Amino acid sequence: MKEKPFIDIFEYFRGIEDAFCSERNAPLLLSPLDYEKVVEWHSAKIPLDVVKRGIKKYFEKLSKRKTPLRKAICLSFAEESILKTLEEYRQAMVGGDESGNYAPSDEKKRKSDFISAIKKSFADAIAAKEKFPQFEKTMTFMSTVISILENFEMDEKITLADIESKISPLDAELGRLLVSESPTELKEKWKKEGRSLIEKSKVSQNKEIVEAIEKKILINKAFEYLSIPRLSILYFNE
Repeated sequence: MKEKPFIDIFEYFRGIEDAFCSERNAPLLLSPLDYEKVVEWHSAKIPLDVVKRGIKKYFEKLSKRKTPLRKAICLSFAEESILKTLEEYRQAMVGGDESGNYAPSDEKKRKSDFISAIKKSFADAIAAKEKFPQFEKTMTFMSTVISILENFEMDEKITLADIESKISPLDAELGRLLVSESPTELKEKWKKEGRSLIEKSKVSQNKEIVEAIEKKILINKAFEYLSIPRLSILYFNE
């Protein structure tokens, strides 16, 4: 069966803006950082409803605080709540029943599955490196990442949250290497595809935001080209 296309990126943007503005009771001017995060959430195929629930939970938490609501509040502040809601959603998808109840997934198993999936994907790409001779530094770095992940496997005390924080810089460096070593003609093609998406939105008038979106799209395209996953639990779906 053909996979159903995920929601259009700018429909995704609009849905998040509307939900945030409704809770905040004020217009929202997304920053470049906000747009980068939304691109990441869209690339990871986090359902729009999950993001909206996370935003709602964030504002519910704020409403219980004794300190006044900050006027300069931005979307990025709700990220932790959104990611917690995503985790609840994924657990429900794995262990749910007809009544809507679910049992939390086994942390140890999730950690093992997450590490194993990345290691296998990276090892497969390295084994096929003759198809991608220009990615010499990338392949060397991926070998290093595999060794780091193997150390995580042997550490029974390390949690998924710990792993996420430790591999976030590795993900950023891998993305940088992938883009730098990608063929120029491919990068131009990816940039063109990114611009065609951006032109559909009013944000195309904001150079700083456009550059932030283009950067994220380019990195994700480079990962897709080598068929390797991002180094983040955000993108991992059992």
